[in-house]
Formats: sequence, C-alpha cells, structure tokens
Amino acid sequence: YPTYVTLSEVEVCQGETYNWQGNTYATAGTYTKPYTSINGCDSIYILELTVNPTYSTSENQAICQGSTYTWHGTTYSSPGVYTKNYTTINGCDSTFTLNLTTIPTYAFSEDQSICEGETVTWQGTTYTTAGIYTKTYISSGGCDSTYTLNLEVNPEYSFTESHAICEGESYLWQGTAYTTAGTYTRTYTTINGCDSILTLNLTVYPTYVTLSEVEVCQGETY
Repeated sequence: YPTYVTLSEVEVCQGETYNWQGNTYATAGTYTKPYTSINGCDSIYILELTVNPTYSTSENQAICQGSTYTWHGTTYSSPGVYTKNYTTINGCDSTFTLNLTTIPTYAFSEDQSICEGETVTWQGTTYTTAGIYTKTYISSGGCDSTYTLNLEVNPEYSFTESHAICEGESYLWQGTAYTTAGTYTRTYTTINGCDSILTLNLTVYPTYVTLSEVEVCQGETY
C-alpha cells in the first residue's frame, strides 16, 4: 500500500495568517501533520509557509517657508502627512510616509539627566545645574537652527540613622544582624541611576554585673 506525502507551499504577507489542517499559522516555517491511511500506512501532510514582509517606512522632514521638498517624484511645499503605497514583488504592501513640516526656524530638543555632583558638556559648554539651555545657529539654508537642552539633575540620597543596643543583643539592619558598635553603610542605585547611601551608627551599651559578697551570722539580716 502506498504512503502519501503531500506538500503545500504557501506564501502570506506579514500580519496575515494561514489556516491549515485545523490550525492557524502566522510564522514562517515547515509544519507537518501525520495521519494513517485507511490501509494503515503513513500519510504525511507538509506545509512550507513563507511570510513575506510588509514595509512601512516613515520619515520626518522640515523645510524653510517658501522652500519645496521632492519626495517619491512629487514636489511638496505645504506641511502635511503624505503617503505612497506600493506592492512588493511578493504582492505585499509597502507604505512610505512623509511627515513634512514647514517652519521658519529649526528646533531641536534633547533631554539629558545627570546625578547630583556630575557634569555634562553640551554644545561646548559644561553644565552642572538643572535647567533649559539653548544654542542658536544659522543653518546652511538660511533658517534659524535652535538647539535646546532640557537638563535634569537627579538627587543622590544620603540617609543616616542611629540605634543603640545592649551588650549581647543584635540589631537587624538592611538584612544583616549587627552585634558590634560601629558605622555601617549600604549603597543602592536609585531608579534614575544615582547613589542612595544608607548609614547606620550603632552604639552598644555595656551590661553590668555587680557582685557583693556578704557574710552574716545565723539569725541576722542584711
């Protein structure tokens, strides 16, 4: 009796799915389903699934007022969102998007953060204090080019606590038990990547044992 091998070669576009032998597939690969024929022999179904990519490309452009921008064969002079749709060789979508801004000046902004005590050098100047800093240049196209730095200075934390115990006792602090007087520190990193230092000043007070040896005669008190 024959055994059967059935091969299905299928192509889909990215984001699409393919239903085969009761299952839904969205990932490229080779899938098999074994069955037993009426005569008790193997019957194997093979799916070779190819997922062809879809392309989505977005770009931002800015021009000075009165200038034009040529994109995919078309010249634009007004701000807006423009799209061009193509079909790839595999029949999938290829979408290009242009976000065109027409402004009299160029504005570039960046955010930076440092820890307290650190410095940052930006546009040739070193800064240590939080604030908004700007540098203005003239671009080659004759438009203003303004750079803005939003600088945030994240604090470093230092916490000190003092505790005292009696001799023979222990003090549990930050997951460790201490029995000896001293100064102990733990350093952590804050959510902003800065130091957070915890300090424990531990004092151990002595315990006293005072012995008095006294003798009295029977019948007397002390």
